[in-house]
Amino acid sequence: MTEDKKVGQLFINLNNRFDDDFVNHIVATYHPGGMRYNHTDSTSVQAHIRHAQSRSKIPLLVASNIEAGGNGACTDGTHVATPLQTASTPDTEAARQMGLVGARESRALGCNWAFTPIVDIHSNWRNTVIATRAFGNDHETVITYAQAYCDGVREGAGDRPIALCMKHFPGDGRDERDQHVVTSYNDCSVEEWDASYRKIWEWGIEKKLPTVAAATSWGARFIFASPPLIARIPMMNGESRRYAARTNSCPRAVRIRPGRRFRSRPRTFGWTRPPGVGPVVLPAV
Repeated sequence: MTEDKKVGQLFINLNNRFDDDFVNHIVATYHPGGMRYNHTDSTSVQAHIRHAQSRSKIPLLVASNIEAGGNGACTDGTHVATPLQTASTPDTEAARQMGLVGARESRALGCNWAFTPIVDIHSNWRNTVIATRAFGNDHETVITYAQAYCDGVREGAGDRPIALCMKHFPGDGRDERDQHVVTSYNDCSVEEWDASYRKIWEWGIEKKLPTVAAATSWGARFIFASPPLIARIPMMNGESRRYAARTNSCPRAVRIRPGRRFRSRPRTFGWTRPPGVGPVVLPAV
């Protein structure tokens, strides 16, 4: 592979156009590692996934956002429930069914990557981003229902596996700002994070969930964490060292490497980065 093609593999393109000429141009020019389709019907999504895969020399990751069922993969998919609704029941069957239906329908379209489960903790009632998208307001509930959801996804995918993606690292639900519009951040102390969010990420790593989303945005805006929290990533356990923190935005994916200075400039409306937050340097391990 040429250097340009290797760089292209870091990008996931969000497709809001579905004509063949557009797909041909994206694949031939930018050599993306994957694609995500948005806001169209299942017939169009399936046809264009097939076309895109036929044009790419390297099989594409094709993402879907099946956090509430199959409607996250196409407009006519089945909406099962929100994560909060499933966690309102005393058992985890509804969460499992939500994952099963989402995986079965998105896999039928040709998707092989799910931007789920949502493992945020809804600890701030003013946070509207995950008000109904989080499974609960404590890490035990989140882990219990996220596990059931993941089991459903694996069952629904059958012999055509779907890669799961935990989101949103280091943990949304603390800030009241919408990360789709403005940079938000997790203001936990090290002790607070260790007692809550850390347990969720350790669970996901132990269960070998393959990817992690660090933000959701139209650019590269991240949920900021204080340097002491970021520095603890390599200390969670040995396997976490091989994990990449990625955005699930279009069109950029970012890998945080040990020893690299990582800077993200907030695109805000007069908002400034809070004291002690970024840029950070990850310790080499």
